[in-house]
Amino acid sequence: MNCFSFLVSTCQLMFNEPTSLSITNSSDSDFSAAIVNDFNGDGLLDLVTTYTDFYTVDTNLYVFLGNGDGNFREKITCPTGVNNYDVPGFLATADFNNDGHQDLAGMNYLSGSVGILFGDSNGTFETMQLLTSNVWYLYVFYFEHPWLTTSDFNGDSYIDIVFIDVTSCSIGLFLSYGNGTFTTQITLPVIDDFCFSSGIIADFNGDGKQDIAVTLGQKNYMSVMFGFNNGSFEEPMILSTGDYSSPTSIIANDFNGDKYLDIVVANTGNYNIGVFLGNADRSFRAQMIFPIKTLYPPYSMTAADFNGDGQLDITFTIFPDAVVNHNLYSSVNFVYVMAGYGNGSFGESIQVSTWTSNPAYIGVGDFDGDGGFDLILLGYVPGNDTILLNTSPCSIHNSSSQLYSSTTKFP
Repeated sequence: MNCFSFLVSTCQLMFNEPTSLSITNSSDSDFSAAIVNDFNGDGLLDLVTTYTDFYTVDTNLYVFLGNGDGNFREKITCPTGVNNYDVPGFLATADFNNDGHQDLAGMNYLSGSVGILFGDSNGTFETMQLLTSNVWYLYVFYFEHPWLTTSDFNGDSYIDIVFIDVTSCSIGLFLSYGNGTFTTQITLPVIDDFCFSSGIIADFNGDGKQDIAVTLGQKNYMSVMFGFNNGSFEEPMILSTGDYSSPTSIIANDFNGDKYLDIVVANTGNYNIGVFLGNADRSFRAQMIFPIKTLYPPYSMTAADFNGDGQLDITFTIFPDAVVNHNLYSSVNFVYVMAGYGNGSFGESIQVSTWTSNPAYIGVGDFDGDGGFDLILLGYVPGNDTILLNTSPCSIHNSSSQLYSSTTKFP
């Protein structure tokens, strides 16, 4: 069996040759959103996707149940009930009604409206129930970088929803009642235009309360808002990411092993990865810069221990030519991995080939049950979606591995 092998520290980073995934809805469908979780309760990771198809007015949700061997079953089609070409363009998952099944929260592609889809025990979903009714038709996912995620922001053990409100470029919050219903929208005061941003939820100061960190690409800085555990937050703390940096994706975890959460950002404008190491006093150290040698700047990013050496690594995609130069016929078929050294620093980016043209989404998980973290890549260009199965010797059957991503709820 052929594979890609890269020597990183004492543990090799290895992936099998990329395998094409037949999950695209049609040849005219453009990727819109995706999320990985166990949606039918069988202990195996599944995949949910949405696509934008203006020819067939496709507003469906597609569920691909995992077999546990790196393959997926035939798609299950779930109508969202959203009209007028709108379709979820950003997804998050949680059990909003406490029935033991994973539900979905979604922000819709054209209008920026937010809604929830309740999950059933077989991996299917009910139609979307809107929490907002924006009808602005802003094409928000072409011109802006909104986000949506979930956590418990008021300490009642119910999962709430936080998102970018594209009508006001502020942060919106829905507090959950635990039965699938929510409060009316709470709009958090912000000091700047948050429409061009990406966010992460974590307890950065170790007080047991969930905080928010947000990148502001147009302003070249990051904002950290410490939570009061009642649905409100302190005034933002500003951390510069550098002139012309245009930060996009953001992730958080303890990358240097000191028990304090750190923040990593993809600085699209400066072609680098920025690392802010957290301190015990709610502050962060000055940004450490790790340049990348890629054709286009970094974009989507997540983290896991891919080579099994016990240190967190970073994987990222790059801004495709289709976005940078509006060239839909150009493609970049790579994903990149930066090995972590356990002290907050990272090695040079390693280029890994995929079948995916212009990868936009990175799904991370153990899709074949061998203990290693595998990758699913979905692209802006229809077709040729990829799964990369991890064959790193140190990772296989490593039961201590954990998945880290921008949607993880941290302690």
